[in-house]
Amino acid sequence: MSQDQRMEAFELVKVALEGKKVNGIESMAVCDNILYIGSNNGYLHSFHINYNNKEKGKVFKCKHITSTKLDKGSVTQIVTIPEYKLIFSLCNTVVRLHLLDLQLIPNTTLKSVTKFTIKKHKNDILIAAATKGKKIKIYSFVIKQQQSEFQFRLDISVPQHPLSMRWANEYICVGFKSQYQLIQPSTNQSTRLIELDSDKIKPYIFSNAKEIYISKNFTTILLANDGKPIRNKGISWPSPPLFLAYLNPYIICALANHIEIKFLKKDSKKKNHKKDIIVQAIPIIGMSVTSQSTFLDYDNVDKKMDEGVGLGGKSLPELDPNDTIDPEFRIFMSNGKDTINALCMKKFSLQVQDYQKNRHFNEALALCERYKNTKHEIPKKLYSDIHFEQGFYLFHIEDYEGAISHFEDSKVDPRSVLPLYASILPTFPTPIKENYSFVPSILTSIANGFQQNPNKRIQALRSLVTYLEGLKTRGVVRTASHIIDKAHKRNISEEGTKTSIAVDTSLLCAYLELEDHAKVNRLLNISNYCDLAESVKKLEEKKKYKELVLFYKQKGKDVDALVALYHHGKKKDGNELAGVQPTIDYLKQLNNAKLVSRYSIWSLEVDPIASVDIFTREDCPLTHNEVLDHFEQKSSQKRESKIVYLEWLVNVRDKDPKAFKYAERQDIHEKLAQAYLNYVKEDVKGEQKRLWDIQDVRKRFQSFLKSSNSYSTSSMDTLLALTTLDMERVIVLCKIRADKNALQLLIRKIKDMNQVEEYCVTRYEQSQKDSSITSETCDVFITALREVLNFARDSASDSTSIESNLEAAAMEFLSIMERNFDKIDMIKAIEELPPSLPLHTLTNFHTQILRQIAQQKNQADMKFALAQAETARVEAAHYKMHSEAIKIKNTTLCPICENEIGNQSFVRYPNGILVHFVCMEDEHVCPITGHNFKDDTVTNVFDI
Repeated sequence: MSQDQRMEAFELVKVALEGKKVNGIESMAVCDNILYIGSNNGYLHSFHINYNNKEKGKVFKCKHITSTKLDKGSVTQIVTIPEYKLIFSLCNTVVRLHLLDLQLIPNTTLKSVTKFTIKKHKNDILIAAATKGKKIKIYSFVIKQQQSEFQFRLDISVPQHPLSMRWANEYICVGFKSQYQLIQPSTNQSTRLIELDSDKIKPYIFSNAKEIYISKNFTTILLANDGKPIRNKGISWPSPPLFLAYLNPYIICALANHIEIKFLKKDSKKKNHKKDIIVQAIPIIGMSVTSQSTFLDYDNVDKKMDEGVGLGGKSLPELDPNDTIDPEFRIFMSNGKDTINALCMKKFSLQVQDYQKNRHFNEALALCERYKNTKHEIPKKLYSDIHFEQGFYLFHIEDYEGAISHFEDSKVDPRSVLPLYASILPTFPTPIKENYSFVPSILTSIANGFQQNPNKRIQALRSLVTYLEGLKTRGVVRTASHIIDKAHKRNISEEGTKTSIAVDTSLLCAYLELEDHAKVNRLLNISNYCDLAESVKKLEEKKKYKELVLFYKQKGKDVDALVALYHHGKKKDGNELAGVQPTIDYLKQLNNAKLVSRYSIWSLEVDPIASVDIFTREDCPLTHNEVLDHFEQKSSQKRESKIVYLEWLVNVRDKDPKAFKYAERQDIHEKLAQAYLNYVKEDVKGEQKRLWDIQDVRKRFQSFLKSSNSYSTSSMDTLLALTTLDMERVIVLCKIRADKNALQLLIRKIKDMNQVEEYCVTRYEQSQKDSSITSETCDVFITALREVLNFARDSASDSTSIESNLEAAAMEFLSIMERNFDKIDMIKAIEELPPSLPLHTLTNFHTQILRQIAQQKNQADMKFALAQAETARVEAAHYKMHSEAIKIKNTTLCPICENEIGNQSFVRYPNGILVHFVCMEDEHVCPITGHNFKDDTVTNVFDI
């Protein structure tokens, strides 16, 4: 931080001692708003601390409470223990223990001590380390035990006289003339930390609950309590420190001519670590004594602020809003004579504002985080502003990910962030406040940078996408599906809707710029707030016509979508909407009858067959009659269109028995039959060219005539009158059971014996299923034989050839008889055969019949034998059950009524369960096991 950017995180406040003048100040400590001062003449003084900012400036007025004479020498150390209201003092090599009123506690002294340090152990035990020559002696002291004394524990020999000493959890950090050591009393092992290279500078140790600070020349080195370095680099000072103090997050160093304060960064093992910021330098000469205790007060309520090194004082109920400092966060310091000053921290909100003003955002945010959820918590608006401003500056230096992270933390309206992308995305009215004076200049610079470096533009857009997607995922920005109209009594704020419009539109445009087609489609396939005009403009600019139609659809703009489909479908430039299929696909999903009718016209003209697909759906907004009329008026191939549509109605839609009423079903089937007939009939006449092969249409027609039972055969008079559609006539004649006429067509005109056999088999199977069919119809094979023989007679050229024709026709029909012997009356068939037919020709036919009779007899005999065996088995089981003896005792109870069976009638189930006859509920089901004997071989329950 340059000189002109120096902060004022602290203020130096005068301390006035009232009621007692103290000269030669050697040591100080604070406990419960009492300032303790040790002088060079052996006195220990106590003063009540009272902060006053109402009169002439700020001042700590400390009123004298009491004083006590300890000894002739100087009081070189004072250690307070706030939790137990105790004070330790060191005067003239004697350590004494006092109450807060300075009253000495008997039998609690340590003699011949040059330095001492105290730590709190478990179970209300204090551990003291005291130096005596080249030894460190360890003592314990039980606080709550009556008449407690220091108990000696062990000696630790050291190479030199200790010049400074502090506990660091389980270790003791000791400073000698030439080095620092870390000693573990429990094992008596020591570790050399660093060497000292100057005899003129005394070693200095400062520690808190987490770190050890040791000074070497002009540098302070930070170590963990186990002696491992916390930072790669130490903290540099312009001259050797006189003392150190700590107020989170500041390290305070008293130098010869001034006090220097730095913002302490404890993560400096990172390669990109920046130097500690010199926050403030306060000119004051010769400060050599501080009130920060050497005892680690782990129970102090303010240990987050001082890490337990001892601020002293009680929490104020509230801060004075007109004051600039927090008088609780102070350190008393003295020049060793009669002057005392208090170094007081400024209010955190003022510090944060100063850091923000000087663009030290990390430090400002660090303060905000440290005191979150405390009475010193920074206002949320200021916290948000810092994140927002830092985001802008990071964006400016092209750290887009870092910028977006701060925008997220700021929780500002996303519209405040979007101006950063004004050169590549649509602009929206933003809620940016006028006090953000840094915004305009940054925006200009960013726009120029995007223009010069497209890669940076892409990186920035990707970061924006991450930011906006995160907002939507976390529900910060509502989705359009949450819109509820007034009828549901839910209101949506106007500003919230504006934000959602800005976010969704920006996301869409960013996806298009990044060519992320998957995300474009994903966004457009859900309810969204994308601005109509801006989105259409961007989609057309990027030639994303398919996505444009999807967007129109999602917005309920069906007419605009269909117009776009028509416009681009007519073009032959290879665009993704070329042709009628995109229009067909869109209309298939539309339920507006008028729009379907209107915009299907051009597709019916271009591709009438494919366009039928628009109407082949259950939820079609047009009735089937309206669809047929539409084809009649608009289709360029209306006959084909009608047939395809009617086939769908018959073969697909009519599978649902509830799809049509009886009259509707009959009407549809007759229309399809008539459509087929007209198609093939007109082709025969040669009136008009057809799209389809006539034979293929006839096969479809024949299949329909066979499978459908819903058309009226009386409506087929025109078909029966046609002499060119023989197979179709046969099928209809079969439907009306005109077997003789049908067989005559097959035999005399079509001349296909395979078709004759198929016809006979079909009619026979129908007779087996339908009892209304007469016996004459059942003899369809006989009818076929007669017609074959009649045709043979009629075909003879003279009387001599009749007999040969009959024999040949009979021989041909015999093969049909052999394959279907089980369907033919043998006697009637033989009677119809020509008398001249040789008997041996019937051998195969007779063999098949006899084999069938023999097989039927064998099966009957086998069934009879099995029935006899089963009858014998059942009778044996029945006899065995009746022959079993049943003993009734006095203890035999009915399991249903739980009374004795006695002499009453009872029943016995096959599994041996006995119940009263009157108690039996089901003769087949055991009342105890629930077993059902109905399907067992022997199921009767016998009365005994």
